[in-house]
Amino acid sequence: AAEGSVSDLLGCGMPVVTYAHSGVKDSAFGLSRFTEAAKELRKSSKYLFATMNMSVPETSRFVRQTYKLMTEFGGDYPRIFVFNGVHTYWEDPTFVDSKSMTSERLDSLLANEDAKHDGTWRSGLRERRKLVARLATTSFLGAVIVIAVPSLGASCCWLCFRELWRGDELQEDASVIKKED
Repeated sequence: AAEGSVSDLLGCGMPVVTYAHSGVKDSAFGLSRFTEAAKELRKSSKYLFATMNMSVPETSRFVRQTYKLMTEFGGDYPRIFVFNGVHTYWEDPTFVDSKSMTSERLDSLLANEDAKHDGTWRSGLRERRKLVARLATTSFLGAVIVIAVPSLGASCCWLCFRELWRGDELQEDASVIKKED
């Protein structure tokens, strides 16, 4: 296996299929299965393959800043994702097993617009939607936060608008009372 730097992979112009793992001893079996599957898929010359040890702080920080959905809410490892440059990546939270890594599955992932994140505003909205959905489905507290925060925000806005409108009515009532005196 050839060693390459992250900058080499980011600038290669090819999709890089990446196996992100936790770095614990249990990762060795999954890592070996990924390596075997990658050897078969490498023959097509459509993809490059890489692994990321997420227990290394620099790697974890890079992924968290660059590929946000790979670490947020339910970012358990192992996970398989594909990136092509700094701003474009594809992810599917169910893509965790190297046994299911086939050319068809990778082609399907790359063709899926919902799985693609490329830094555009539409992609940013899709990313936020996925983050909220994952927060809501990871725990009871997450679901409470997703429901309570927008509800409290809407309630505060409604109370502010109600008071603003009521303030105009009170001034009108006050001017009517002064005219009668």
